[in-house]
Amino acid sequence: MLKKILLSAIVMIFCACAFCEVERIIVKDGGFFTEKTNKRFVPIGANYIKLNEHPQSDKLQWHSTFAPREWNKKQAEAALKEMKKSGFNVTRVFIDFFEWRGVIENEQAETFHKPYMDNLISFIGMAEENGIRVIITLTYTPVAPVTAPKKLVPVDKGVAGSNLYYLEKNTLERKKIYVKEFTKYLKQKGRKCFNNIFAIELFNEETFGLIEKPFDGETRRFKAPSGKSYGLKTSEDMQKAIDEASVYYANMMVDSIKQADRDMLVATSVFTYNAVGKSGPNKILEDMPKYKGLDHRYPMRPLALLESKLSYIDVHFYPVNSDWLKNDLKSIEFEELKKKAKELGKPMIVGEIGVTRGWGFTKEDQIKEWFENVFAPLSREGGFQGFLWWTWDANNQLGGWVTAKDSTFKNTLAMIEENFRQAQKRILESE
Repeated sequence: MLKKILLSAIVMIFCACAFCEVERIIVKDGGFFTEKTNKRFVPIGANYIKLNEHPQSDKLQWHSTFAPREWNKKQAEAALKEMKKSGFNVTRVFIDFFEWRGVIENEQAETFHKPYMDNLISFIGMAEENGIRVIITLTYTPVAPVTAPKKLVPVDKGVAGSNLYYLEKNTLERKKIYVKEFTKYLKQKGRKCFNNIFAIELFNEETFGLIEKPFDGETRRFKAPSGKSYGLKTSEDMQKAIDEASVYYANMMVDSIKQADRDMLVATSVFTYNAVGKSGPNKILEDMPKYKGLDHRYPMRPLALLESKLSYIDVHFYPVNSDWLKNDLKSIEFEELKKKAKELGKPMIVGEIGVTRGWGFTKEDQIKEWFENVFAPLSREGGFQGFLWWTWDANNQLGGWVTAKDSTFKNTLAMIEENFRQAQKRILESE
């Protein structure tokens, strides 16, 4: 009799655990759905970041959300509870690659930095308790044996700057190992809450560096890690090399992550060409006078990324007004992009959107007008399946960003909640 009671209790516990396990989110028919119950999932929420001094510059800031010496579990838990009250269902976080404060303890590390990873896993678990999914955004690849043997150092002298991350074979191989091992670690050590990870994004705002080799105007021919050779005499030549390198990189990283977890959604993010003074794709040399000596970042082309194995595309928007928004959309070939995304059944989200005092947003009436004239039209365009505000409460960020929890703007969160709910409703009604 006692054995039967114990057996029944064990069965009840097992069933309860199985019932409570959060469902994975999958991509289907151009949207997001729960894997088992097939419910539509429309991500709305905010980026959750903490910033501190950059280890290499006293004029910059860097991500310290999960840094062992700075992690504040009570603060994070309170934020997640408030996000839940706001009706949010997703938050987006950044991973620090610097030693001791990030994913590695030092350059000799053969495994990931346990205190840092424990904090990340704790956050994912607390988010699950509050019905909040987590997008994990990787930054640079840490340099340590855990990510690759020391022999994997950049060797191609024909590549420089940010182009190394996409056009240099050993740099690609190092990241390939990193993304796989990082995913594997989370799955093993954080298995109780692993399903609550919405996606892993490969990098925040993928960009090539123009005026850096091989796009320095001096290199006439370049052989990419894929083995393909490109002439680089025209804007079209350069664009083709960039587009195909973007897809090659994305596919390599997706395949690597899928080796650790075949069901993980994998994505990456870009900003618009207009955000950094570019007209759009295929105009690199024509735009040269506008940016030479200024901002030479050149985003991956969203239209090209749609052709990759990425699960979805994350496009960031920071339009000051309606005219700026029109130029943003035009620069990313939006009508063609929206059509292609629908054909391929691949979602797009806006993983960052927001305003800053530096642009003149110093009164709540101005923010309200921005929502009416900029955000609402963007959300009505019908091309995006989710929106995340930049940011939740990082009030110390340089530039005066208007956060959701901004003590000087009492009604900002209410405006975000209302506009995000309306956007979510429109997406659900468009099924």
